Amino acid sequence: MPTTPVRPIPASTSYPSASSFDATRTTSVQHQITELVKESTTDQDVQDALMSPNPPDFILGPELDTEVISPGHSFVWKYGTSKGKYLALCFWPSKVDGTPHAVMGMFKLFHLT
Repeated sequence: MPTTPVRPIPASTSYPSASSFDATRTTSVQHQITELVKESTTDQDVQDALMSPNPPDFILGPELDTEVISPGHSFVWKYGTSKGKYLALCFWPSKVDGTPHAVMGMFKLFHLT
């Protein structure tokens, strides 16, 4: 696990489908990509997919990306996307060994309602 605190998305697991939330970079860690996924997708499915050489079968699209967030700055997500289940995850590599943060557990499933 990373040694610095990371906050990939807010703690809630449900948000309005037309709203906004912010991702704040509090450390030197970059942030995430978010994908629409099948409603049946579980944390275990995500973990298994991250360790597999094959593409996951639960990604439906679209992809949302914060790009790079400078230290101490926030990126406000304003979105009007479809209702459904989404996956936020970070593929930035660990400074220690290059492991993508998602593989180290920096991902979260959440709903837009």
